[in-house]
Amino acid sequence: MSLTQEIRSTLKTVSTLHAKVARAIRDGEHELETLRNEEMLLTGLSGLTAGHTTRRAQPTRKGRAHAAARLDWSTVLSKLPNVFVAADVRKASGKNRPSEIFAAITRWINSGLVAKTKTRGEYVRKSAVVAGRGRPVTAAKPKKVAKPKKVAKPKKAVKPKAQEATEKAAA
Repeated sequence: MSLTQEIRSTLKTVSTLHAKVARAIRDGEHELETLRNEEMLLTGLSGLTAGHTTRRAQPTRKGRAHAAARLDWSTVLSKLPNVFVAADVRKASGKNRPSEIFAAITRWINSGLVAKTKTRGEYVRKSAVVAGRGRPVTAAKPKKVAKPKKVAKPKKAVKPKAQEATEKAAA
């Protein structure tokens, strides 16, 4: 065998090995992506949020990280007491960014689920939300008590000025 034939044979072997390794890498990446999707599905079903997992989202081939699992704010609202403050929302949601917390409170106010109280920073739930269904179940409203009507006092009789003047002159 000549030297050129040996080089061609070696190049063909290297090319074949390269194709096998590239195929194995693609298969491994595909399997890894499938496992990540299954993990996200199971995480969503178990009720955990992405913040409770120990692994951070790894960048994909294009450089973007996978989207984190979304937080169901209606379940957060159902966990809150009837009168609450923003700190209660932070504890119930696990979110620390004030912008996310106040955005959720604002959405609840605009949708009529929550109202502000006279005390600064306090909010009151107007209805309970069924967890996972997202539809509000209105709470029982307190009955209005009829206030007693005020009795009007009789007004003093007003005399015309001309009559007063004649009475003073007669006296």
